[in-house]
Amino acid sequence: MLKCLICGKKFKHLGAHLVKKHHILARDYKIEFGLDLNKPLITKDISALKRKQVFENGTINNLKKGKRYRFEKGHIGRKYFSKETLERLRNRNRITKSYNHICKKCGQRFISHSKKSLFCCPSCCIKYHYAKKRNFQVRNYELSTNILT
Repeated sequence: MLKCLICGKKFKHLGAHLVKKHHILARDYKIEFGLDLNKPLITKDISALKRKQVFENGTINNLKKGKRYRFEKGHIGRKYFSKETLERLRNRNRITKSYNHICKKCGQRFISHSKKSLFCCPSCCIKYHYAKKRNFQVRNYELSTNILT
């Protein structure tokens, strides 16, 4: 069991507790208390169980198959398209233009085939929306404590 250094309670999954109860990200928690950023906030038995489940339920096979089609930072969308997909997109005039954008999260320049792209990769999109949600929760918490005092 891992002990929360903020409230002193013990948990198997400390990361979920930090977000729900203390409104702090695991990374911020590790930095605040000087913990190693590469160490997980789950117990070793839970980690072993999850590692075992990856092989039992076939997730590892899906990860290996999908590696070729994963998005990489700096690339224009997917790396590989089938010939049929490329032909279909050319016929629709959807692949003829490309647009230069600046990522809303990391500020990196990237090229997209869409005018509406805001992020250079899915991880930037997730981080941006998570930070936005967290800031909203913190503001609501601050407002509620100001009302009570």
